[in-house]
Amino acid sequence: MTEINVKEGELVWYNERKGYGFVKIDDTEVFLHRSTLDRFGLVRLLKGDRVTVSLTVNEHGEVIQDLLRVDRPVNPAPPAASEPADGEMRAVVKFSMTFVAMALSPPRISPKMCLFIHACSMIVDFIR
Repeated sequence: MTEINVKEGELVWYNERKGYGFVKIDDTEVFLHRSTLDRFGLVRLLKGDRVTVSLTVNEHGEVIQDLLRVDRPVNPAPPAASEPADGEMRAVVKFSMTFVAMALSPPRISPKMCLFIHACSMIVDFIR
């Protein structure tokens, strides 16, 4: 009976198209094949995921045999918006057409009113 070698590591990278990636365990990067994720019921892992794996040795060296656990770091909360300065107002983007215009709804003026801003004016303001 073979001994199960269980280790913890962190995903360095994984490419869905290529179907493989590497997990850093101790000071070495260990090969991770798509079939291991399939057996665990996953499609992908994200960089920084902490994994617990069982290792085996094949003709290429140490490889991950099974994925036992995945711990995904919690995303930090997005920064809170600051209060508008004098002469500024807060607005909600209703829609945006990338290269044409944007519609904003400034609640202080009227919740039913929309301001349309042409993309050229936004670019000029950002360049200044």
